[in-house]
Amino acid sequence: MRNRYRLIALMISGLMILAMIFINNASHEKNKEIYTKQIGEMAIQLKKDYLKDTVNNLILELETLKIAKTKMYQLSTEQRLRRFQDEKDLTEEEFTSFYIRRFEEENDAGSWASVLYRKDTGEILYENLPEETEEGPVLDKIGSCLAASERVEHGNLVGIFGVHEDYIDHVVKEEIREVIHQQEFSNDSYMWVNEVLHYEGGENYAIRRIHPNLKDTEGDFLSTDTQDAEGNLPYLMELEGIRSSGEIFFTYHFKKLNSDIISEKITYAKLYEPYDWIVAMGVHLDDVKSIVDSVTAQSDASLSGNILMFLLYSILAIAMGFLVLYVVNERYFRKSMEKLESELNLDLLTGVGSRRSGEKMMSIYFDKYQISGTTPVVLMFDIDNFKRVNDELGHEIGDRVLVAVTAKVKAALDPHDSIIRWGGDEFICLIHETTEEGIASRVRKIQEKIREISIDTDAVTIGATISIGTTRFSAEDTGYMDTVKRADQAMYQSKRQGKSMWTCLKK
Repeated sequence: MRNRYRLIALMISGLMILAMIFINNASHEKNKEIYTKQIGEMAIQLKKDYLKDTVNNLILELETLKIAKTKMYQLSTEQRLRRFQDEKDLTEEEFTSFYIRRFEEENDAGSWASVLYRKDTGEILYENLPEETEEGPVLDKIGSCLAASERVEHGNLVGIFGVHEDYIDHVVKEEIREVIHQQEFSNDSYMWVNEVLHYEGGENYAIRRIHPNLKDTEGDFLSTDTQDAEGNLPYLMELEGIRSSGEIFFTYHFKKLNSDIISEKITYAKLYEPYDWIVAMGVHLDDVKSIVDSVTAQSDASLSGNILMFLLYSILAIAMGFLVLYVVNERYFRKSMEKLESELNLDLLTGVGSRRSGEKMMSIYFDKYQISGTTPVVLMFDIDNFKRVNDELGHEIGDRVLVAVTAKVKAALDPHDSIIRWGGDEFICLIHETTEEGIASRVRKIQEKIREISIDTDAVTIGATISIGTTRFSAEDTGYMDTVKRADQAMYQSKRQGKSMWTCLKK
C-alpha cells in the first residue's frame, strides 16, 4: 500500500512537473511575443530617429555651405571692384577694353555675369549673362540673376557685375554630391537625392541626381508608376508624403548596397525646397530581425535551463519555479534592453558619451542639485578652426582630430568625471571639483594635454587647440539647459579673446 501511495505521489509529482512545464512554456511564449514585439518596435524607432537626424544634418550642411560660398564670392566681387577703381586714369575707351578683358580672358569667366553701359544714353556696350537668364531688359535681367554683385562707375560708363546665383548653386550641389558619395554608414545605409520636376507626379516627374548605390543611373528620369519587388509604388508614396507635409517615413523593397540582394528598407525623405531636392536616407530592416532572434534564442536557452531545474528539484522547486522563471526572464529582457541602451549612449566615433546620455546625466545632476545644492563644474569646449580642418584637409583628418582631442581630455579627467559629445566638435565635461583653484588646475591640465596633439597628414603636421567655458548650476536656473547655455556663452567669450582660452561664468 505504501509503495502504491509512493507511486501515486510520484505520479502526482510528475504530473505537477509536467503541468508546471506546460504552464511555464505557455507563459514564456506569451512573454516572448510581447517583449519581442517591443524590442522590434524600439529598434525601428531608433532607426527612424537616426535617419531623420542624418538627413536634417545634411540639409543644414547644405545651407551652411551655400552661405559660405556666397560670402566667398562676394569677397571676390569686391576685390574685382577695387581693381576697376584702381584704373581711374584710363579713358572711357581704354576702360571699356579693360573691363571686357577682365570678363573674357580669365579662367573663371563662366562664373561671372556682367554688363557695361553708357549712363547718359543707356547704350549697352557689353553684356555677359548666363544662357538660362529670363527674357527682358538687360539691366533687369542682371539684377535678378546675381547672388554677389557690385557696381563701378567710370565717367559716363557704368558696370554691374558679380557671380550669378546659378553658378553658386552648381558649386554647392557638386560639393554636396561629393560629400554624399564619400559618406560611409553601417548596415548598408546611404543617402541619395532626387530632384522634383513635376509635383503632380507621373512619367519623368523627377531626376535621380545623387545615388551612391546606383551611380550609373544618376541623371535618369523617374516615374511614380515604378514598382518595387513587392509591387509597391515607392516613388508615389514618397511624393505624396512630400506634398502633404514636406517629409515622410515609408518602407519598400530595394537592393542592398554593393549587392543584388533585395530586402525591405525603411526610408526618411525630406524636401529641400530651394533646389526642389528630396533628400533621403534608408536602412534595411534585416538586422532588426537579427536582434529579435538573438533575444528569443537567449530566452529559449533560459527556458531549457528552467525545465532542467524543475526535473531535478522537489516539490519545493516546483513551488519556487514561477518565481525563478520570472526572475530569469526579466534578467534576460533587461540585459537585452541594457545592451541596446548602452549602444545608444556612446558616440561611435570618439567613444565618449552621446548627447542622449548626456542629457539624461545633466537632468539627474540638476535634480540632485535642487535637493542637496551639490553641483559639478559644467565645462564646455569646442575645437578651434575645426571647420577649416574639415574643409581643407577632409573629414577623415577631422575625425582623427576629434578622436585625439577627446582622448587627451579624458586623460586629464578623473575616473568619476564625464565627457559628452554635445554635437559636431562641441563637448561637455562634468567635473566633480569643489574649489576654483581645483578647476583652474584641471583646465590647465586639459590644455597641456591638448598641446601634446600632433597629427601627421599628407601635407602637414597639425596640432589642436580648444576654447573652454565653465560654469556651475545656479539657483536662477530653471533647468540644466540654462546652465548649458551659460557654459556655451563662456566658451564663445573665450573664442573672442583669441581662442585656446578659458572663461568662467558664475551666472
